[in-house]
Amino acid sequence: MVKLIAASLAVLIAAVSVPAHAGPSPVHEARYATHGSMPRATPDPAMRITLFAGLPRDSERLAARARAVSTPGSSAYRDIATLRDVGRAYGGSARAVERLRSTAESLGISVEIDPTRLFARLTAPVATWERVLGVGVTYTPAPKGSASGESGPQPYATYDFIDAATGLLVATPKSLAAVVEEFIPAATMYDPRQDIPGPIPLTPASRSILPIDDTTPDPWPVNKGSPLGRACDVPAVTGRQLYTPRQTRDVYGTSQVLRKGARGSDARVTIVSLGGGFEQTEITAFADCFGVADPAIKVSLGTGVPSTIVSASPETHLDLQTVMGALVDARRIDLVQAVNDDYDVGMIDGFARALDRDGKATTSPDAVSLSYDGCELNYTQDFQDGVQGFPAMPLLEDVFAMSGLVGTSVFIASGDAGSSLCQIIGDYGTQQATVSYPGSSPWVTVVGGTRLRLGQGNARKDEVTWNDVRYGLAGAGTGGYSKFFDRPWYQPGVFARDQRTVPDVAVLAAVYPGWPLSYAGVIQSIGGTSGSSPFTAANIALLSARERARGRPPIGFANPWLYAQAAGSFYDIRAGDNQVPVIVPGEFVNVPACCQATRGFDLVSGLGAPRFERLLGR
Repeated sequence: MVKLIAASLAVLIAAVSVPAHAGPSPVHEARYATHGSMPRATPDPAMRITLFAGLPRDSERLAARARAVSTPGSSAYRDIATLRDVGRAYGGSARAVERLRSTAESLGISVEIDPTRLFARLTAPVATWERVLGVGVTYTPAPKGSASGESGPQPYATYDFIDAATGLLVATPKSLAAVVEEFIPAATMYDPRQDIPGPIPLTPASRSILPIDDTTPDPWPVNKGSPLGRACDVPAVTGRQLYTPRQTRDVYGTSQVLRKGARGSDARVTIVSLGGGFEQTEITAFADCFGVADPAIKVSLGTGVPSTIVSASPETHLDLQTVMGALVDARRIDLVQAVNDDYDVGMIDGFARALDRDGKATTSPDAVSLSYDGCELNYTQDFQDGVQGFPAMPLLEDVFAMSGLVGTSVFIASGDAGSSLCQIIGDYGTQQATVSYPGSSPWVTVVGGTRLRLGQGNARKDEVTWNDVRYGLAGAGTGGYSKFFDRPWYQPGVFARDQRTVPDVAVLAAVYPGWPLSYAGVIQSIGGTSGSSPFTAANIALLSARERARGRPPIGFANPWLYAQAAGSFYDIRAGDNQVPVIVPGEFVNVPACCQATRGFDLVSGLGAPRFERLLGR
């Protein structure tokens, strides 16, 4: 089973002012608990739960259309349509929908067809599902915990239908096998009564976590750029521990884009949050501190989320505030709250709901960002219907491909564990470099991390690969080769392996100076690609909004367009690596031999850091 983790490294600010060259306050990296050790119980047989099933569809035809619509020079380039029309054209056929409805209803199961027409939500009482599936449900009540899982257990009740002989998901029942493509016999439901209200306490951890030697960590760099722009008088700002929104807008060209007439209020950005809540007071505090708009946060609830999430998450606050800082005058940011489950149903549900921005399948966002990731290798560990791999994965890939057809750019954080991602989250079975999923998907733009050094006028003095090992923290931008996906058509064939490589681009992810975050009543610095992804998404949404304002279609799936740009559209990251040493318990220290930044396209920074002003109007 895969549990996704947040791709951010939160840095707490001490109660007293931290000297400019002092080490950081304690660091906590989110980890997610599963329900494997939780006590089982007997569920109410009348409890209605929803399982997901993929509709029969032509995925190859969908992919071919997505490629044509996304590739500059194609006759269909940016031939964007509404979700309603795209779903009818490239999702399940009317006949497939009718066959599923008829079959499911005869079994006592109600059917909701998603607007993408890629899948259906099938709802029935537990007793009905046990009869249809031929096994009893494995029910785990919701434990006390926070919904984002950053302080231990998550308040989710789970309903899993497991084959006792294999310990894996049961096979698709014969009664449904002829009318569905994929079937995921597991449901996860958020229980707000078990959620912990308010901000999640971040557990202190030692800064010095280098496993390779006893070398004293280097002192953290400080922000030497100027001007700071509008910023409140707090230790993190006066101590130069973070970069202000004005500074990141300046260095990446957002300020120039805004001066040329683009309006953040026109940009449509959606954040997919897997279990993350937020507090409006923190959103307002960030806006007041840095002189940006305090936008309305429009929340959509995913399947299994009956009410808005009670606990606050630093991850969700970082996503929202980074978008606010980039767009300056955003009026609305959309937030989809989906469950963080073991089978990626929450991701399918969250991204599909994100594409339906107006609830009528007629308006979609310019950009969607997700800052969670899981070990790509783990996606081979399950079997269903004799097929190896997660049943959700093909369905999620089709949702990603369809995003481009409705004009939506999807951005995923690359991850914060360098080339040791799988090993750091506990999968010690490989010594090779590893990457994350969904970050390795060829249908998304993966954003890696850099470390910035600014000077007068917020001019870039230098920008290198983000790797904080030298500062005593095992944090670096994940990058390398996918083990699943071949090299997509838009990536250059510059490497010996013909595989998908990540990231595609990279921006700021260092912990100090890092992204500003208002959380738990404190303005503090935070690092990780969880800041890189929403910042890039906000900028591409800004460019798409400008296109729409001029009567042109939005950018849509951004990768083919980005890779077609001139080299001068990116700052080339030429120094640094993303190697993070990992102690394999009782055995050895593993340092995967990947990856090093080089001149041009590489496995650490991809194309480099976007210069958004040079992408304007391209």
